[in-house]
Amino acid sequence: MNNEFEITQGGLFKDDFDDYPEQGNNTWDELTANKAITSIFNGIKEAQKTTESEYVNKLRDEAISLEKEDLTMAYYLMKRAYTLRPHGPVIKRKLTEYKDKLNIVG
Repeated sequence: MNNEFEITQGGLFKDDFDDYPEQGNNTWDELTANKAITSIFNGIKEAQKTTESEYVNKLRDEAISLEKEDLTMAYYLMKRAYTLRPHGPVIKRKLTEYKDKLNIVG
């Protein structure tokens, strides 16, 4: 979007969106959205009273619990866990597994 709107300084977004598919491949219904929102709010609440290690464990565990019903969301949670703990063996293995299943290169 920065290029599209010719924004050179600061940009609209600081995140790298190259990982996101051009065409969405997941469908959200009200139940899935509500579960995701509840998980996010619970995660924020828990993060306020946990150590970073416990937080990473929760991200990893939430991703694993979501992998059968929303693999895309599981991937993004695991990717965040990976940025915080890149040498975690379970996190590395699951992230690779999710990338393979979602056909994500890189």
